[in-house]
Amino acid sequence: MKADRIDGARWWFGLTSSFLIEQMNSEPNHQNSSIRFSFQKSNFEEPIADNTNVFMVANSTGIAPFRAFLYNKQTEAQKNLTSKFGKMTLLFGCRHRDEDHIFNEELDELGSQNILTALFEAFSRDEV
Repeated sequence: MKADRIDGARWWFGLTSSFLIEQMNSEPNHQNSSIRFSFQKSNFEEPIADNTNVFMVANSTGIAPFRAFLYNKQTEAQKNLTSKFGKMTLLFGCRHRDEDHIFNEELDELGSQNILTALFEAFSRDEV
């Protein structure tokens, strides 16, 4: 990821945005074009009521906010605090178990601590 300043604001260019900018700049007809990105505040929040069951559906790196939820519940459990999270079920998918499932051991550990109640996995490119 690369940081840059545009119009006095700090902008972060990741893998996809950098690729798109390179593609636009490599096309002679698009030399004067610019790509603008906008970000909006997320409405993705933890439950309001205590002990709310949560069903999470994530693919590959889309698991990031759910990992935060899981670790939040783990911290609450370690401190004996009341949690907003009740039973936590995760439906997770990626292409290959051996190549893409980088959170496998982490999720197993959270399951063994009863932080993650149930885990359902799907791998679209693995043969059954």
